[in-house]
Amino acid sequence: MKNVCVLVASAGLAGAAMGQLQLQLVNSIDLLDTQDPASSAFIGSNPSTVAWDGTDMYVAGWNNGRGNDTPHGIVRIADASNSSALGTAFGQRPTLNFRGYLSVDVRNGQVAAAFENGANDPQGLAIYNGATGALVNSRESRPIFANWDPAVAGGNAVSWSEFGSGRLRVSDGDNLNNLLFDGTNGPVIFGGSTIWRGQDIDDSGNIAVADGNGNINYFARTGPNSTAAAVTLATTSGALGPFTGNGINPAILNTSFGDFVMYNDRGVPGATLGSAIKAVDLNGNAQTIEFVGLSDALASATGWYDFDYDSATGTLAVVDFSNRLAWVFNVVPAPSSAMALGLAGLVALRRRR
Repeated sequence: MKNVCVLVASAGLAGAAMGQLQLQLVNSIDLLDTQDPASSAFIGSNPSTVAWDGTDMYVAGWNNGRGNDTPHGIVRIADASNSSALGTAFGQRPTLNFRGYLSVDVRNGQVAAAFENGANDPQGLAIYNGATGALVNSRESRPIFANWDPAVAGGNAVSWSEFGSGRLRVSDGDNLNNLLFDGTNGPVIFGGSTIWRGQDIDDSGNIAVADGNGNINYFARTGPNSTAAAVTLATTSGALGPFTGNGINPAILNTSFGDFVMYNDRGVPGATLGSAIKAVDLNGNAQTIEFVGLSDALASATGWYDFDYDSATGTLAVVDFSNRLAWVFNVVPAPSSAMALGLAGLVALRRRR
C-alpha cells in the first residue's frame, strides 16, 4: 500500500508541475516594410493581429495615428516557418486613426477578417482568398473580432462579436449576410462586460474572450449556439486596476500536453516580451513561459502582441505590434516539467524495490 501512495503523491506533484510552456524559436520575420506606404506589403502603421495555419501566416494592420483614411490591410507570409518574404497586401480599407483590424483567422486558405472602423463598413466582416487576396464575400457591419467556428455548419461559419452584445453572431461562411444565429440566440460570451478586447475559438468550438473589465473568460461549448457558464481564468494587472484597453488578445492553445490560454497583460509597467505575455491553464493556474532562441527582455512600448496556435503542427505565431516583428515558435513542455514527471516515476520505482 505504501508503494501505491508514493505513486499517487508523486504523480500529483508532477501533474502540478506539468504544463509550463517553452517557446522554441523557428523563424523571425521583419515586418518593417509593412508600415511603408511605398511597399506593396503596406498594411498600415502597426501589425495588430495574426492568423496561422501551420504553413502560411497572415498579418493585418492598425492605424496608430497615421492619419484618417489611410488604407490598412492584410499581408501573407507564405511558408512562414522557413521564409520571411512578404506578399502583396490585400483587404485594404480607408481607416480612421486608432482603428483597423483587430482579428484575422484562417481556414482552408480562406481568411476571415474583422475590420473595426468605428461604424459599419461595407467590408467590416469579410472573407478573402489567402493566396490571391481576392474578396470572397463580405457583410456590412462593425465586427470587433471574428473566428471560423468549428461548432457550426461543419466549421463553415464565422462567429463575430459586437460591442454591447453578450452573444456572438454566427454567419454562413458561404454568405456572410446569412445569419445562422443572431444577437438573440447566438452563443453567450457575457462574463460581466460587453466591451470586447480579444476573442478566440479553438478546434472544438470552445471560446476565450477578454472583456472591458480586464477579465479573460473561457466558455466551454455545449452546442452550436450554446455555452457553459463563464469561467474567469485571469484578470489583467495595472497600477490603477486591471488593464481594460485593446490588445489583450487571448488565444487558446490545445497542445498535446494540456490546454492553455495565452494573453497580454498590458498593464505591466516597462513591458517586455517576458513580462507582457502570460498564460494560464483552464483552471486559471499561471504557467511559466520560457523563450528559447529569443530574449524575453525584448522591450515593448505597448505590450501588444497577438497569437494564433496551430494544433496540427504544435506551432504558435506571434506578432509584435511595437517592434513590427513576427515569430513562429514550437510549443513544448519546459524541461523542468518533463524532469518533474520523470523524477516522479523514478521515486515510485525505487520505493517498489
